[in-house]
Amino acid sequence: MAGCSQPGPAATVAVSVYQAPPPPAPGAPTVNVPTPTNPSSVTATVSWNAVSGATSYKVYVNGQQVWQGDGTSCQVNLVPGQTYQVQVAACN
Repeated sequence: MAGCSQPGPAATVAVSVYQAPPPPAPGAPTVNVPTPTNPSSVTATVSWNAVSGATSYKVYVNGQQVWQGDGTSCQVNLVPGQTYQVQVAACN
């Protein structure tokens, strides 16, 4: 058998940690707002359909996160007479 040389220069390789892609966003949520009995606040129920691969959800009202959890509904406080944009994000 023939002889071998010393090993050549090393190659440095960094392997990224695998991160699963995020699940798709749920469709538009349903927001059930009861008739206000208080002039400064009303508690609304936000609900949405589960998304395959999601382990939790975040609810946003006018772009601000107001809830995070693993259910498919939550309650949020709103001010009567105002208009709101309510969105849900699916997380994993």
